[in-house]
Amino acid sequence: MASPRQPPTKPEFWRIRNIKTSDEDAAREWLQGQVKELVISEGQGFSLAADSERTLCATLTSHERPTPPDRGWRVDKDFIGFTPLSDPDNANVDIIAVTGLGGHALGSFRSADGTLVWLRDFAPQDIPQARFITYGYNTNIID
Repeated sequence: MASPRQPPTKPEFWRIRNIKTSDEDAAREWLQGQVKELVISEGQGFSLAADSERTLCATLTSHERPTPPDRGWRVDKDFIGFTPLSDPDNANVDIIAVTGLGGHALGSFRSADGTLVWLRDFAPQDIPQARFITYGYNTNIID
């Protein structure tokens, strides 16, 4: 008999794209429900920010691949390209974080327990007029 599947030691990071701005409240409520399994003392374990005039992009920390409502939202964990983490109305500077070789666009900035991300969960409170964006690319090193 197979043993039950154990979640990974550290949760994974997921990106949810193509969220219509009209779905913002529903998306925020869904994201809050998704992070309830995590024991988070600070931060919120997700982000939701505009990536265009019509769509939002979310990031989520979770042990399982999220299954969003059937609204055309797209889930990935590669984070290729730009991923907005915050978008304050009064932003006067963009801070774009780029990981090094062998890193991950979001995971490289995680806490020791893997649940929090400095760029997503803390930096926007420390610098409230900054829009935080991460840039992901194929960081694999080929022999």
